[in-house]
Amino acid sequence: MHSYKNIKIKLLLLVVVLLAIFSLVTFYYEKNSIQNEINAKHKILHSNVENTFNVLLEDLKNDIQVKLNNMFKLNKNMAKSFALKNRKELYQYVKPLYDNLKVNNKYLKIMTFRLVDGTTFLRVHKPKMYGDKLSKSRKIIIDTNNFKENQYGFEIGKLKMTYRIVMPIFYKNEHIGLVEVGIEPEFIMEKINKIYGLKSALVVKNYKNKILNSKYIIEKDYYLIRGDKLFKEQSEKIIFNIKHNHIIYKEREYHIDSKLNLNDHKNNVAAKILIAYDTTENIKAFDKLLEENILRNIFLVLILLVVLNFSFNYFIDKIIFEAKKNLENEKILTEQAKLVSMGEMIGNIAHQWRQPLSVISTGATGLIRQKEYGILDEETLVKCCTNINDNAQYLSKTIDDFKNFIKGDKKEVEFVLKDTIDSFINLVKGSITNNNINIQLNLEDGLKIHGYPNELIQCLINIFNNSKDAIVENSIKEGLFLIEIFKKDDEVIILTRDNAKGIPSNVIDKIFEPYFTTKHQSKGTGLGLHMTYNLIVEGMNGTISVKNTNFKYKNHDNIGAEFMIALKIGNKK
Repeated sequence: MHSYKNIKIKLLLLVVVLLAIFSLVTFYYEKNSIQNEINAKHKILHSNVENTFNVLLEDLKNDIQVKLNNMFKLNKNMAKSFALKNRKELYQYVKPLYDNLKVNNKYLKIMTFRLVDGTTFLRVHKPKMYGDKLSKSRKIIIDTNNFKENQYGFEIGKLKMTYRIVMPIFYKNEHIGLVEVGIEPEFIMEKINKIYGLKSALVVKNYKNKILNSKYIIEKDYYLIRGDKLFKEQSEKIIFNIKHNHIIYKEREYHIDSKLNLNDHKNNVAAKILIAYDTTENIKAFDKLLEENILRNIFLVLILLVVLNFSFNYFIDKIIFEAKKNLENEKILTEQAKLVSMGEMIGNIAHQWRQPLSVISTGATGLIRQKEYGILDEETLVKCCTNINDNAQYLSKTIDDFKNFIKGDKKEVEFVLKDTIDSFINLVKGSITNNNINIQLNLEDGLKIHGYPNELIQCLINIFNNSKDAIVENSIKEGLFLIEIFKKDDEVIILTRDNAKGIPSNVIDKIFEPYFTTKHQSKGTGLGLHMTYNLIVEGMNGTISVKNTNFKYKNHDNIGAEFMIALKIGNKK
């Protein structure tokens, strides 16, 4: 009995030591996990802000460009008036459009017509101010006239910093000058602040002493022009390009982000939008979670000691319970990975909708304008309506593909592989375009298999997303993603290849393992390819393998990863 007691005491002491070590390790791990989660949230928020900024800027550019093009198309006399240097007549033509643009965007402040030598011919916003020569610092004007191509970018003019959209004007195939539209950056800042509830400020790079009216200097050569009081009162504490730039203002803690650049037409930084993210609640939650975790671990040690004192079986049951819990967590994370993939697809679909929506909007606007000017004929009406209908049908097809995908039907059916590939392409089309990836298909016609088409689409999306991320990470300008499908004996083989330089040889054997990822934690859970493996092997009774491969495409050598999926023909699982 005495020996059993000694063994029990020794075991309890061992458990105390192990639990103490476990508690310290858990504390350190949870502290890092919570911090990483906060950092990941900040990174995602910054990415969302940056994407919103780029979308707003692109939409603004396209909108103004379309309206300027329509302005000259719908009124042929406008270019003629400019060519004949009839300022009064040109002003009468342009003024209604300028007023309409200002109604829709209060930050549109400038519309200027300039001759080929850069001389101001007409300022629509200040019609009595004209004839001044072009400053040599107005590079966007000089380049537009020299190259006779549209130019876009942020630039400091005589009055202020604006986003410039500059288009050359031609009359009878002769270059006669240009038109310039300027929109204040507040147009974008106001929308971002409203969407995300942020504080922001505009800082402008001092170019040849142009910006002299600001007493707030943000680092060398950057001046605070407009923004929240926070930036003015804390300007000395703001430092660019550091990972953690935190400041405290009115008992709130903010993280300052200086990565949102406003570039000129040559992609040089002309200004920055500073963003202040309020991190106060996150830090409070961080401290609270750490405190709770410490108390929880202490309580856990005491409880386990009491339990172990009466029964070691409970400890074994606890291990079994935790093992089951981890399995459930893996299932939950797998579903989360599906939701992340679905969220990315929604973003891609939104991106690929812009062009058809723009075509529909432009077509409808064009019909209205032509009707107003009495130049609408039946042929133009039919052609424009057909174009609008074609684009609307395309949008409807995208909705149907996405709706069918998210149904998640688990019913095994016979399906045509080509239709499944078409749906996959439609779902990732936005990502293909956005990341400049060339997808090439080599499909054998008429191939059918039994299985789950939505799950096969999910697998292809997972493989494509990994290839896309590797292409972006390796800065490959012209990405390739090749799909080849053919019959071999009683199987259908699906091959995918990319030119993302392949998978490192020391990790390629682990690529299908759960939680294994070569990406940053904020970019991947490590479950995408593990999910793909399970869907193919367990869900569709097939096989999947990966290797690095060299291949030629258009007489160019490429190196990348090759995934091979083999599925039985015609036989149900």
